[in-house]
Amino acid sequence: MYLKSLLFLLCAVSLFLHIDSPVIAIEDKWYASIILLLLFLMVNSAWCIRTISWKPNKLISGFCIIVSICCFILAIYGILQYAHILPAHSPLGITGNFDNPAGYAASLCAGFQSLFYIYTHYRSKLIKQYSILAGLCIISAITLSGSRTGIFSITIMCACWLLLNTKIRFRPRYRLLFPALLLILLTVLYFYKKDSADGRLLIWQCTGQMIKDKPFFGHGDGGFLAGYMNYQAIYFAQHPDSTYVLLADNIKHPFNEYLLILVNYGMVGLLIILVLAFFLWKCYKQNPCLETNTALVCLAGIATFACFSYPLSYPFVWIMMLFSFYILISYAGYPIKISPHLRKVTHILTICLSLIVLTYTTRHILYKITWSQTAKEALIEQTDVTFARYQQLLPALRNNHLFLYNYAAELNCGGLYEHSRQIAEKCNAIWADYELQLLMGDNCINSMLYEEAETHFKLASNMCPVRLMPLYELMKIYQLNGQEDKARNVARRMIKKPIKVHSPKVLFYKKEAEKYLSEHIP
Repeated sequence: MYLKSLLFLLCAVSLFLHIDSPVIAIEDKWYASIILLLLFLMVNSAWCIRTISWKPNKLISGFCIIVSICCFILAIYGILQYAHILPAHSPLGITGNFDNPAGYAASLCAGFQSLFYIYTHYRSKLIKQYSILAGLCIISAITLSGSRTGIFSITIMCACWLLLNTKIRFRPRYRLLFPALLLILLTVLYFYKKDSADGRLLIWQCTGQMIKDKPFFGHGDGGFLAGYMNYQAIYFAQHPDSTYVLLADNIKHPFNEYLLILVNYGMVGLLIILVLAFFLWKCYKQNPCLETNTALVCLAGIATFACFSYPLSYPFVWIMMLFSFYILISYAGYPIKISPHLRKVTHILTICLSLIVLTYTTRHILYKITWSQTAKEALIEQTDVTFARYQQLLPALRNNHLFLYNYAAELNCGGLYEHSRQIAEKCNAIWADYELQLLMGDNCINSMLYEEAETHFKLASNMCPVRLMPLYELMKIYQLNGQEDKARNVARRMIKKPIKVHSPKVLFYKKEAEKYLSEHIP
């Protein structure tokens, strides 16, 4: 009972928890999920020490019911958001309690396979009707969210379930029908949001260059964040008239988990993933049954989603992936002989390690809470106290790019430009970002380092060529330096620049460029 309660809480917090904070809102689900997962491991290990007899598969049916109920509620939540009955947490539309539709759709896809298991495992007509209703609601919610990756992943999961549990796969006429239908669906989804899809082609092209430069061992952990936007800037510096200019944006993920692994860890990292996939496939072949079919369908859905998005950024997807690993390995029936004494020692070590990780996680959460409180206070009024708190948090959060950017931005707003430059440089070492370049350029202008400011604004303009703010700042720098020819050239570029999104700021920059040209006719 305790284990099932913890599993229910684990699913609930990973899907529904939302903290309204300027700092930790994107990590609230992660922290709560990690704590509950550690508690589950400790309780499970303590239970196994007590009972000796351990049945590893006894929680599968109960866990599938928990997952199906949580996903059903999440789907209803999204549908009510679409009908404007419930408020959305994001301006992007149906997101549930997530930051965008990708997390919402990825979580629903990860839990969708539980309905296949329930429908097949239970004979009750009422339960079968519930699973059909919940499945239709989840499919509807994903469709309404506009997630093309979610729609494609659900289709793949349904196709895999049919192939694994029916005789369709043995009929020759279906061998080409399924691939043809999937290709048609992919084509329709591509043209549904063509600009977005083309934008990902740009990202994959620049990501490919990163992989080419360090193919074997990659750029290291966090390598994509530290380098991608610089590669995008190089691309647009070399191709200023590219058709991708209007599609370029500030990118934090390559929209493909496999490319992310290649960038960060190279072919060695991808090889490890392939070995794991092969091992899991061998486990499945040892015992194809309802439980292992369910696990395989879940992994197929996550693997498909990972080709076009970032599902591994969300804790519920990890929970379902680990759950699927557990099923495949435990059902494989590999002969592992462990003495009762060694089993107890293993469980005691698990409890000890979980306590250590729990202590570290709790400590890190306290740092994040302090940061969140400090950020809120700084938004109201910047004082010596808030700056002192930021400095105290620096040793603990020195590798957190968002903290460093927030600290540098607060120092900039407080007029401490030299200190802001130092913190921004630390941030720049681990995070290549458009907004960060603007901040660094502003620090340089206020420190009268105009050549350095020019470098930062040029880099920002190449990172996101459609943005006008870097060009506006460059025009101001050239005016201050008396470089009228350069200022006029930049003003002409601003006027010719196509507008991606009309806004008061964009119109202001355009008018300023026109005004400057009219007043400084050569």
